Amino acid sequence: MLDTPSHAVLKSQIQIQIGQDMHILEGLRDEVRQLGSTVRRILPRTSTSISLVGTDGGNNRIQ
Repeated sequence: MLDTPSHAVLKSQIQIQIGQDMHILEGLRDEVRQLGSTVRRILPRTSTSISLVGTDGGNNRIQ
């Protein structure tokens, strides 16, 4: 259970970790920015689909 003191400690640890990992996020953002000109928008399309389902009918018995 998180109580008030442990919540404050956890919050400060998360902020420290975010600060330490900020360079990773910035690197990822730089990579994504470079992809901006090659991205194509996915447009909605209609399609027809068929589902093949097999069943035994539930009434096959060996006598």
